[in-house]
Amino acid sequence: MLAEVTLTLFGLGVGEPAASWGNLLAPLRHPATAANCLQLAAPLPLLALLVLSCELLSRDRARQ
Repeated sequence: MLAEVTLTLFGLGVGEPAASWGNLLAPLRHPATAANCLQLAAPLPLLALLVLSCELLSRDRARQ
């Protein structure tokens, strides 16, 4: 998941018409856009929550 976001932000991931985390966060590459449009940062906490949830679930399964 994080690899897809990173590759898309660098322009090597999923193309523009497809919906993906990287395409949602792509406008944040430009500091001026990020400072003026805070609603573009809305996917960031959702992505962090999703990654944290997956990490906690994988740790729980590793203990069993």
